[in-house]
Amino acid sequence: MKTRNHLMTIFYLITIVTIMVSSCKKVEETFTLTVSITKTGINDGEMAYFKLEEENDSKAMKAVSTYDATFSSGKATFTENEMKPGSYKLSAFIDVNRNASGTHSSYPDTGDYATEFSIKVDKDMQLEIKEENWVVYE
Repeated sequence: MKTRNHLMTIFYLITIVTIMVSSCKKVEETFTLTVSITKTGINDGEMAYFKLEEENDSKAMKAVSTYDATFSSGKATFTENEMKPGSYKLSAFIDVNRNASGTHSSYPDTGDYATEFSIKVDKDMQLEIKEENWVVYE
């Protein structure tokens, strides 16, 4: 009888632990994305704007985040610390003529430098957008 009581107790404990473990929310892993851009001829204080869009199976884009960064010594950098794994489109432009609205809804216009990349985030990443990646926006 004692053995049966012990077995029943163990069974109940296993059931309780199983329920507790299965009800816990799964924590989704996130990653850090750091983007640095370089461009000669850009003055300190000029702004770069970035937009990340999540790609999905239907190829529709879902805006994730927008950023801006100020140039210093020919370079501007931003970091996103909580990127979910997935495929993204990164669009960027340098506001050469300094007429962007200064908000995250800013878009390039004639004479600005622009670029875009498809990236897959599955680990911490550092992306460098180099001189040859920029085109003059028309």
